Amino acid sequence: MVGRISTFGPLLLWSHVISDNQKPPINFPADCLVGKYALPVVYYVAGLTLYSASKASSIAADKRPLFFRFAAAHTIDRCAAKCMDLPTSLMERRKQRASIYCSREYFDFVCFVESTFLANLTLKMMMAYNDGDIISKIKFGILLHDDSRARFSCLSGSDNVDDNHLLLAYIMERYANMRGTYFVKHLKGNSGDQLKKLASCQATRTKVAHAVVYAKMTVELDGDGAFIHNDTSECQVLWEMATESVFELADKLDDSDNKM
Repeated sequence: MVGRISTFGPLLLWSHVISDNQKPPINFPADCLVGKYALPVVYYVAGLTLYSASKASSIAADKRPLFFRFAAAHTIDRCAAKCMDLPTSLMERRKQRASIYCSREYFDFVCFVESTFLANLTLKMMMAYNDGDIISKIKFGILLHDDSRARFSCLSGSDNVDDNHLLLAYIMERYANMRGTYFVKHLKGNSGDQLKKLASCQATRTKVAHAVVYAKMTVELDGDGAFIHNDTSECQVLWEMATESVFELADKLDDSDNKM
């Protein structure tokens, strides 16, 4: 299915634009919003997406070399990652096959993606998009965003629009799937019937089986509460909970690839 993205992807993307044109646009923050406790989790998930690209098991055979080259270009060894002071603590702790050390450039791009998720996972946006999967809306927003595509083009080192779209769509799909595992149920830990109903709606639509609390939010009276992305002790505990969920999916990814 992924191999068909270059053919049907634009139609799918624009269908989201048409259906959402009366809703608030996806916000793209100018600064990185990934806090220090989140950085190791984001780096680990970045490695998982690159590992998946290095296998490209769901990609048409004639396109797999594109994925292999991209993954190889952004894979580094442990020593290089340590020298660059990348947040490798989960890699050291886990040492599973289903992840690799990724380059600084790739990690910076994934932090941009994560920051976009953080900037849009607010009560206001949840209410605006309560008829669908907010994770998917953010994902498609990134895929349609000119600056996002330009950033990725620099990362890929290619000006082939179709190839870049295929790669970016693949990576975004996997990142969004991983992201969904530590989204949603944290909303249920907050007060307010409306918030709990929204959480239930999103949990059903995203079909996340093992979603866990990863960050709490303060619900302001104007309904525009923002998810925590700071460095509080509470945030540290909640990101540690997210880590366990990510590890579970990493094991499943590893098992799946070993069966190929």
